[in-house]
Amino acid sequence: MGTIGYVRVSTAGPSAELQTRALREAGCDRIFTDHGVSGTRGPVGPSSTRCWTTCVKVTS
Repeated sequence: MGTIGYVRVSTAGPSAELQTRALREAGCDRIFTDHGVSGTRGPVGPSSTRCWTTCVKVTS
């Protein structure tokens, strides 16, 4: 498994495309994305949970 990235965008306008492109250019092999998740409402969305679970599996 290579480098893992995580993208979170709110419902108000921003696109995940720029963040995803930047992560790919930085060498991320696997990218998890949450749409409609605000950092002010809580720390995690479903893809964030999958991302952390994947990290734990890789490092265990």
